[in-house]
Amino acid sequence: MSVVAIFFVLFIYFNCENYSERNNEFVKISDNLYLYKDCCNVYLIKDNNDGILIDFGSGKILNNLSKAGVERISSVFITHHHRDQIQGLVDIKNRDFDLYIPDGEKQFITDAEDFWENVHIYINYNLRSHFNTIRKNVRVSQTVKDGDVINIGNYAIKVLLTPGHTDGAVSYIVNVDGKTAIFSNDLISAPGKVTNYYDLHWNYNPPPPGIRASLESFKNIKNEKPDILLPSHGETMNNPISAIEKLEERYEELTKLVNPNRKRRTSEEMFSVSKHIVYLGSTSYALVSDNRRAIIYGYGYIDVPRMREFIRKYNIEHIDAVTYSHYHDDHNIRTPELLFRMNSNEITIETEIWIFEKMLDVFENPERYTLPCLIPFPIKADRVIKDGETIEWEGLKLYFFHMPGQTFYHQGLMIEDEGKRYLLSGDNIWHPADGVRPMNSPVIPRNRYFIGEDDGYLKISKDLLDLKVDVIVPSHYFPFSVTREELEMYQDWAEKLTALFKEIIDQPDANMGMDPLWVHFYPYRIEVKPDEEFTVNVNIMNHLDTPSEFKITLRYSDNVTCNQQSKIYKVLTKSSDMIPFTIKVNHKNESIKREIICADVTMNGKHLGEFAEMVIDVK
Repeated sequence: MSVVAIFFVLFIYFNCENYSERNNEFVKISDNLYLYKDCCNVYLIKDNNDGILIDFGSGKILNNLSKAGVERISSVFITHHHRDQIQGLVDIKNRDFDLYIPDGEKQFITDAEDFWENVHIYINYNLRSHFNTIRKNVRVSQTVKDGDVINIGNYAIKVLLTPGHTDGAVSYIVNVDGKTAIFSNDLISAPGKVTNYYDLHWNYNPPPPGIRASLESFKNIKNEKPDILLPSHGETMNNPISAIEKLEERYEELTKLVNPNRKRRTSEEMFSVSKHIVYLGSTSYALVSDNRRAIIYGYGYIDVPRMREFIRKYNIEHIDAVTYSHYHDDHNIRTPELLFRMNSNEITIETEIWIFEKMLDVFENPERYTLPCLIPFPIKADRVIKDGETIEWEGLKLYFFHMPGQTFYHQGLMIEDEGKRYLLSGDNIWHPADGVRPMNSPVIPRNRYFIGEDDGYLKISKDLLDLKVDVIVPSHYFPFSVTREELEMYQDWAEKLTALFKEIIDQPDANMGMDPLWVHFYPYRIEVKPDEEFTVNVNIMNHLDTPSEFKITLRYSDNVTCNQQSKIYKVLTKSSDMIPFTIKVNHKNESIKREIICADVTMNGKHLGEFAEMVIDVK
């Protein structure tokens, strides 16, 4: 039997009935303190026969209380709004415990439905993790603020505002069995480690505000002199100060690496970079041939008067094509206007759109994605450019290649002109402000940034050396010359950055903490009619070096039905796969126009929770 056949038989054999999970077990920390391993760490504090929970996870702990000698839960305290912390609260019909939540996270818990009704998907530069919000509103008993003390039974629970993982997260300080315990949300998961990097990136540009907030939160936690630190994910830390200081040191080092070394452009005036390269303005360049033909490289927020100036100044007779460094709105949003103007009465008709293969689908189907800086309409390709393709155009050789840095969906374009090699690098490289630090680049994980020998800035640094680049032509900065020594310094920067991410991220593979979309719905958003059946995929990227088994269970409202709610797949090493689900929205309530479906993920027996979501708009 072939390997493929064996794999297929194994796939058919596995099903939801014989699938086992490694979660849902108690660990006794002290006489009255237990850890229940769920999609997050759920902590149980015993108060005679009652129990107090810190975070809730899937809620399965309620069926296992007797194992810890507890009869009922009196109160639940939530550290932050992410689904893996609270997803089990969504569908509880009759709740008999009090629920306390951070005041700064209220809108994502009590007003979740309003959040989803008004969520901003397109041209979004707010990178906070608010998309990790529950499907439905949850009723709460009380919101808590920094400094509050809540007395429950024999315990006084003090609230400490500790943003970092989210901007409204709190920690809880409780004296349990003679020790000061701090339940510290996802600020830290182990000595010197954190569960992911992408949740620290609240706004667009580095360094991440979540790191600065975390460092301040660490100071406040250390001031409380804890004996034990209990994170939402990760391990119990019995030497909290040492654990925190190790992460503080790494954050300080990381901040130095990602802090921009950049010299901003001081003028938007049009100028010639070389004989055949022209800066147009905004983020746009043009390649100009001796025959007065042109290719536009990026067309974001440049205006029509500037294009008229370009055509007049360089005597342009034909714009052959428009192509792009990457998919962001400031590099492509006014393309329809350009084509309308240019193809109507201002210049020769038949300008083509050239799009690089690895970003083609994002351009043509933006509604299928949840990425920053998306435009709300498609741009269709007339020509698809392949990775490593050389196009002969008007006596120039245009070399296109994958350049996955500021975003995975990015190309580089190199041309030789007047004996020099020019690299149009898009948003991948800043113009250095000084020669003391090496040139560096923006790390923005929600754009999708991967770490590895053939990914991210490590790949780019090697490509720059292999291509023997002389001049870098960035979209937002003035072009600048580079020496081989400077390129080697850049490679050293990329190597240090990659190594540090691997040290900091507490995951089986660091890319699971860099890539927020390693599990995602495709399409992300879809419009359907009531009772219309449709298929969506849950896409899984297995970043591990071994094949992995995934159980995906869809969670949705009573308005939705699915042909098979749970499915199990094996995904090969360093590979991706799509798991299809057939869904129907049975809308009886016409006032509800939007449904949210979440994908609950279990990987290799470990329950990760509702990791991904999609939006369904009912027409």
